[in-house]
Amino acid sequence: MSAAFVTSSGTGIRKTLVAAALIHQLKSRNRPVRALKPVMTGFDPAKSDESDAAALLIRLGEAATYQAIGAISPWRYR
Repeated sequence: MSAAFVTSSGTGIRKTLVAAALIHQLKSRNRPVRALKPVMTGFDPAKSDESDAAALLIRLGEAATYQAIGAISPWRYR
């Protein structure tokens, strides 16, 4: 098993975009892939389907439910 860790300082750097692209490439090669966004700031529960975690879930081919978002992003802050 191997892992990739996408990190950077600051908001708006496009970490989620890079992670989504990696997910897409791995899935297109039939590689197993999971995502974890341990900390998410600027989270609005009313718009959870627009969150970074939701974007990753959608790329994984999973439903972006509030419960699924909580599973890959356990620490969410407004």
